[in-house]
Amino acid sequence: MKRRVLVIEDDPTVRRLIVESLSDSGIDVLAAMDGTHALRSALAVPPSVVVLDLGLPEMDGADFVERWRSRHPAAKDVPIVVVSGRDDAPAIATKLGAARLFRKPFVVEELVHEVSRALI
Repeated sequence: MKRRVLVIEDDPTVRRLIVESLSDSGIDVLAAMDGTHALRSALAVPPSVVVLDLGLPEMDGADFVERWRSRHPAAKDVPIVVVSGRDDAPAIATKLGAARLFRKPFVVEELVHEVSRALI
């Protein structure tokens, strides 16, 4: 099974930075700009790790996780790395069982390291 990371981030600059950094590290990456597209993608091609912004258009990050887990039973075992600038991010990340929370702005190399570790 191919190991893929789904990056869900609405800010195009941040999304591009994360996708390019993970790709440059040899990681197969899928990207989505909102929760609706992310849900379609995650159901079609189940990811091994999800990098998730919480503040998304159409469907926020927490709603994405809830809907994805309700439709795909194995999703509960997929590590989630939250990337957010929201004040309530620590509480939401804990509720989601996130492997790690990165507060914006973040060090992209640390994010790549965390995702690489989660893929092992």
